Amino acid sequence: MSYAVNSVGAWRAVTSPEDCLEGETYSEQQPPPAPIPAAEIVQQKIAELEATVTTSRLMDAVLGTDGGWLQGVQKQIADLKKTL
Repeated sequence: MSYAVNSVGAWRAVTSPEDCLEGETYSEQQPPPAPIPAAEIVQQKIAELEATVTTSRLMDAVLGTDGGWLQGVQKQIADLKKTL
C-alpha cells in the first residue's frame, strides 16, 4: 500500500503517485500518525475531569463531606483552561 502525505502530516491511502493531490507527497511506507494538537489534549483532560463530578460527588460537596474534593477538581479544570 502507498500513501499521500500532506504538509501537516495527515495521510491517506493511494494506489499510485498520480493519486496525490496538490500539496501531498507520495510515500511507499506508512507515515506515523499526525500529532494531536496540545489544545485537543487539554480539552480531553478537562472533559475527563468534568466526568468525575457525579451526582453523588455533588451531594457530598453540598453536605460538606467531600473533604474539598470538588474544589480540587474545579481548580484543576480552571488551571487547564488557562493553558488554552
